[in-house]
Amino acid sequence: MIVLRLTSNRLPASLVYVVAVAGTAVAALIRHFVGDLGGRGPLGPFFLAVLLSGWLGGWWPGLLATVLCTAVTAVFFVERTGFVICDIGDGIAVALFFVFGALTSWLCEVSRRRRLRLQAQEQDLLIGRAQLQESEERYRLLTEAQPGMVFTLRADHTVDYVNSAWVAFTGRTLQQLENDGWRDLIHADDRAAMIATISAPLERGEPHEVQVRFRRYDGMYRRVLTRVVPVKDATGKAVKWIGTTTDIHDLWVAREGLRESAVRLQESEKKFSTVASVPVLIWSSGPDKECDWFNDAWLTFTGRQIEQEIGDGWLDGVHPEDRQRCLDTYVRAFDAREPFAMEFRLRRHDGQFRQVVDEGVPRIVDGAFRGYIGSALDVTEQRLLEDQLSQARTMEAVGLLAGGVAHNFNNMLTIINGYTDLMLARFAIEDPTRQDLEAVRVAGERAALLTNQLLAFGRRQMRQPTIVDVGAVVEESAQALPGVLGRRVEISVTSDQRPARTKADPNQLRQVLLNLAINAQEAMPRGGRLTFHTSVVDFDGTSTGGNHPSLPAGRYVRLSVDDTGDGMTPDVKARIFDPFFTTKEFGKGSGLGLAVVHGIVLQSGGHIDVTSEPGRGTTFVIFFPYVGDLA
Repeated sequence: MIVLRLTSNRLPASLVYVVAVAGTAVAALIRHFVGDLGGRGPLGPFFLAVLLSGWLGGWWPGLLATVLCTAVTAVFFVERTGFVICDIGDGIAVALFFVFGALTSWLCEVSRRRRLRLQAQEQDLLIGRAQLQESEERYRLLTEAQPGMVFTLRADHTVDYVNSAWVAFTGRTLQQLENDGWRDLIHADDRAAMIATISAPLERGEPHEVQVRFRRYDGMYRRVLTRVVPVKDATGKAVKWIGTTTDIHDLWVAREGLRESAVRLQESEKKFSTVASVPVLIWSSGPDKECDWFNDAWLTFTGRQIEQEIGDGWLDGVHPEDRQRCLDTYVRAFDAREPFAMEFRLRRHDGQFRQVVDEGVPRIVDGAFRGYIGSALDVTEQRLLEDQLSQARTMEAVGLLAGGVAHNFNNMLTIINGYTDLMLARFAIEDPTRQDLEAVRVAGERAALLTNQLLAFGRRQMRQPTIVDVGAVVEESAQALPGVLGRRVEISVTSDQRPARTKADPNQLRQVLLNLAINAQEAMPRGGRLTFHTSVVDFDGTSTGGNHPSLPAGRYVRLSVDDTGDGMTPDVKARIFDPFFTTKEFGKGSGLGLAVVHGIVLQSGGHIDVTSEPGRGTTFVIFFPYVGDLA
C-alpha cells in the first residue's frame, strides 16, 4: 500500500512563515523604490512573494503572504482617507490581488500535495523493488540450503528454476531442462500413472503430490516423492508452481521389507490393546513366577502404581485370610504349567475387599514357556445376587408353607373364636366359668394376630389396595404410637411437603409402621428418637444399597424410619428379614415382625433397605412406586 508522506519534503513550518513575511517585506521595498507609477504601481513583487510562499509551504503560508501583501499595499501604496481607499480602482485592484493570491495559494497547495504524492509513490516503488530483490535472494539462498530438490514451474508447466540439489541429483542444468524437458527423467512405466494423477490438480490449480521412479545422474532410478503447490494471483489463477522432490528410495525399500512383519505386529498390538483396555483386570508374569505387568483396569481398581504391584506386590491387596491359599494355588499351577482358577478377596482403592475370580493360562511362545497371563473379574455383585436369590427362594418356600399352615389354622381359629363368643353370651359376668372363656378368647385373638402375620408374610392375606398418601398415613399412625412406645421415645415426622401417593393397603401400611416402631423401641431400651420422613424421589436405576438389588428407574415414594438405638452387627443385619429370626430371649418374640414388613412391602411392589452399625442406630428405607395424583 502506498503511504502519502505529505511533509517529507516540506521546509520547517516556522521557516516557511518567515519566508512569507520576508517575501512581503522585500516586495514592499521593491514597490517603494519603483515608485507610485500613477497611484497604482506594480503588484508583481507582491504576487511573487505569495507564489513563493505558496509553493514552499502550501495553503497557509501562501494565504499569510496574501494577507500581508494586501495589507501592506492597502496601507502604504494606495491613497486612502482613514480606512477608506480613495480611488475605487485601487480598491478593486487590492481586492483582486487578494482573491488571486488566495487562489494561487490553493493551487500551490494542490500542486504541492500532488508532488509529494508522486514522490511517495516513487519512494514506495523503490522500496518495493528492493524488498523484492531481497526476497528473491533470500528465497534463492533458502532453496540452495535445502538438502532436497526444489524447482519452480511457469504457468505452462515448464521449468524456470532448479536449485543446486536438483542439478546434482539429475546431472542436468536449467538450460538443459529448458531444451530437453523433464518428463523423460520419469521411469517409462510411471509416466502414465503420474500424468493421470497430476492432470486434474494442475487444471484446477490445486496442491498435489506423486511418487515416481526418477532417473539419477548415474542412470539409476530412485523412488522420489514430489509435492507441488500453486502461486495464485488476485483472481485465483495459478501463475506459478513451486515444488520439492525428496529421495525416499531407501525409506521405501525398508518399508516394503518390513511391511509384512509390521502388519502382523499391528494386528497383534491392536488385539492386545483391545484386551488390555477392557474393564477386566489383566496381569502377566514371567517364567520366574514374578508378575511383570498389570493393565490400567487393575491399577485403577487397586489404586496402586504398577511399581507396587509387580513381583509379589500384588499379594498385599489380597485379604490376609485368602493370601496363603491364593499363593499356593498359583505356585502349584505354575509348577505344573497348567491353567488355574481361584476366587479370593482383593482390596479395592477405597479399602473395601471385593470378591474376584482370577483365571490364568500359561504363555507358550515358539514352544518355550514365557510365564502366565491371566484376568480377574469382580464378582461381588454376582455373589451377592446369588445369595439374595437363594434367600428369596428360601423365603418363598417358607412363606408358602407358613401361608398354607396359617390359612388352615385361621379356619380353625374362626370356629374356636366363634364358639367361644357363643358360650360367653350364656354366662354372666360374675360367673367363674366366663373368666376361663375370656382367657380362651384372648388366646384366640393372639393366635389370630399371629395367623394374620403369617398370612402377610406368605402374601396370602386379603388386600384392599387403594391410592393413599403415605405421608398422611404416617402422621395418622404417629399420633397413636406414644401410647404404644411410651414416653421415653421421642417421635418426629417430617416430609418434603409433596403428596407422596402410592397404591397400597392402608391397614397393611399401618402394620408396617407399627412393626418398625416396635422394633425401634426394643432397640432403644433407654429411650431415644424415632424419625419418620416421607419424600418423592426420582431414581436413575443405580443400586439403593449394598444388601438389595437395583430398582428400575422411575419416581418413587421414599419412606425412611430412623432410630437412635443400639444398631446391629453385620451378621444380625443380614438375617433381620428371615422368618422366625429374633435376638430376643426364647418365648419373648415370634421373629415375624420384620419378616411381615418385608412381605407387605414386596406385596405392594416396593423395596426395603436397611443401614445399621453398632452404637449408631438403624435406618430402614422403603421405596413404593409413585402413582401421581388421585384418580
